[in-house]
Amino acid sequence: MRDTRPFDLTVLPGSFLDITAKLIIHDNPSREIPFNFMVDRFMPLPAHLKWQTIKELEVLIEMKYEVKVVKGVSVIEGEGKYIVSAKWSVDYNDDGINLQTIKVTPLVQKGEGKFAIHIDANLYQQSLKGDIANTLLDLILTGGYTDDGVSVGFGPFQANVGGSTGTYVKTYEFQIAQFATHRPAPPIQLPEHLLSHDVFFEKEDQAQVGVEELRRLEDRWSDPLRKEAPELAAAIEAGNCPLTLTGHASVTGRSKEYNRSLSERRITSVADAIKTTFKSKKIAYVPLPKGQIMATQRGPAAQERRVEILINRDKAKAFFPKAKRQ
Repeated sequence: MRDTRPFDLTVLPGSFLDITAKLIIHDNPSREIPFNFMVDRFMPLPAHLKWQTIKELEVLIEMKYEVKVVKGVSVIEGEGKYIVSAKWSVDYNDDGINLQTIKVTPLVQKGEGKFAIHIDANLYQQSLKGDIANTLLDLILTGGYTDDGVSVGFGPFQANVGGSTGTYVKTYEFQIAQFATHRPAPPIQLPEHLLSHDVFFEKEDQAQVGVEELRRLEDRWSDPLRKEAPELAAAIEAGNCPLTLTGHASVTGRSKEYNRSLSERRITSVADAIKTTFKSKKIAYVPLPKGQIMATQRGPAAQERRVEILINRDKAKAFFPKAKRQ
């Protein structure tokens, strides 16, 4: 882009402000994509990012100027050059791709004469979800006379801006929008009722899983787990996805030590029941005997006589069927 009247000033022929930019996709090998200029906005030609292969993007902006400003009967001259690098990391997650600013760095900044241009850059990250990443970079040019405090440099300009002070501002916008390709199908979300299950005990001192609870364990949890998430069920059978078993007891006047021991024995009984339903001795689990410390009411209570079975969602994700979408 060439502007032959920088900042709309009255200048002599031959004056110019040039801005060129390219998007560098750090791949193997790196790809360079030029920007097109359209009414104060720069946009790169279309390009795509292959999922999880591109980790960094860079915008390289070069600006050159030679200005002869007519000021009354005088001509104020200045020339200079900038090269600015802006870098983003490319993050990939379940929501799509996201660009995170690494840094903006002036690689070259030089100039001479009585007219100077100072530059700054602002970045705006748009919050989008999906296979498109969109971010904006504003290149802010402050032009003016060195006698009014304008100098070649990079960063926020502190002097007052306005025609009366001999300083002028122009902003150019760089829009970076990139599409991701080859995104794998998101894993299926395991239904909540399969992530946890409670095994109840009929009597206060009971430590062994009853026949009815064993049948309910199969009907409501282990059988549906095999049907709806067979890979996860297989991982549990093989001991590759440990379960968390939290044992509880009612507050019935027994000592805390007794109730903790009771919750431990209940956990052991439930673990044995799980091994029976899965027909595997390799079931791995983390026992958390709580006894009565998490009871919500005093006295015998059916909801307190239980062992909670919990599948950690983050660990289970590794065994979700990747070929199925949500």
